Amino acid sequence: MSGRSRGTRYTAVVRERKDDLVLVVEDHPDMRDALAEILSLEHFDVVTAEHGAEALRILATLPSVPRVIVLDLHMPVMDGFAFRRAQLADVELAGIPVVVLSADDAAARHARDLGVSIAVNKSNIEHLVRAVYAHA
Repeated sequence: MSGRSRGTRYTAVVRERKDDLVLVVEDHPDMRDALAEILSLEHFDVVTAEHGAEALRILATLPSVPRVIVLDLHMPVMDGFAFRRAQLADVELAGIPVVVLSADDAAARHARDLGVSIAVNKSNIEHLVRAVYAHA
């Protein structure tokens, strides 16, 4: 695990909008760090989590909810499906839009059944950035 991969906060130097916090939940450290870096270059503040359980702990400590959650589906400890069910059960978190990341089209279709905003293939970073902007 890299030094900045767990719960790291990235803050863009130049901000275009106020309160644009994004939570990235991804178990692969390199992918998590790359997503955080790309979104911070797009002027978002980014908080990261390694799995769903860590994301719920982070959400409980934030002073305000993020504008959008970028969520991997297949993770250890608590996967994206279990996280999404827990999110929907919490009245304070249920309204946060979720952009699902997946390399598995069948899993992405199943995630839509959980009311996610959009499912994006992990290899299409441009589509991910557009989805975050659309939901932030």
